[in-house]
Amino acid sequence: MSEKLYKTRRQWHNVRVVALIAPFVLTAASGVGLASGHIKLIVGSFVLVVLAFVVAIIRDRQRPAQYRITERAMELSRGQYHDSIGAGDILDASTMERVACREYVSRKVQKRLREHGTNPRKSESAFMRYCTIDIGLRSYTLGIGRLFIDRMESSRHDLILLRTKSGAEYLLSPERNQDMMEQISRLKRRNEGQAA
Repeated sequence: MSEKLYKTRRQWHNVRVVALIAPFVLTAASGVGLASGHIKLIVGSFVLVVLAFVVAIIRDRQRPAQYRITERAMELSRGQYHDSIGAGDILDASTMERVACREYVSRKVQKRLREHGTNPRKSESAFMRYCTIDIGLRSYTLGIGRLFIDRMESSRHDLILLRTKSGAEYLLSPERNQDMMEQISRLKRRNEGQAA
């Protein structure tokens, strides 16, 4: 098997939601502001929309990650983080939708908090270390933006949950997730065949 390199997918869900809502906010604020003579309302809503765009861009613009599948291992890298998972350590890999990922990660984070007292932020970061898609763990819009994003067709792309025998779990967001799933399965089967 030749070495396979997978790059991460980037989706601008938060920016799209702000772009959809911004015209309505600005139109309503302009109408009310002009009718009542309060120009500060128009300026304030414009500043609010610009701030919302900045926050959305920051949330959607993540450092890219790379996933490399070699003859004997799977290598994950993103910025300063690097992990190598031996073929024999891979327990399983499965595809998950964004909503299911969020629920799974939330349950696992709460379980780690109860059992080990692990800091929830650190636990979330460990899951999301190699994922470049915002799955909506934290919401600045009281869940309204998350609701919009969950209903967008482009947010239904499957992510990959990779679990290891050592207990580590990684959420991955490759561009070609089905191809990557097949390569992980081949790597695992080849390792099991060599062990037999």
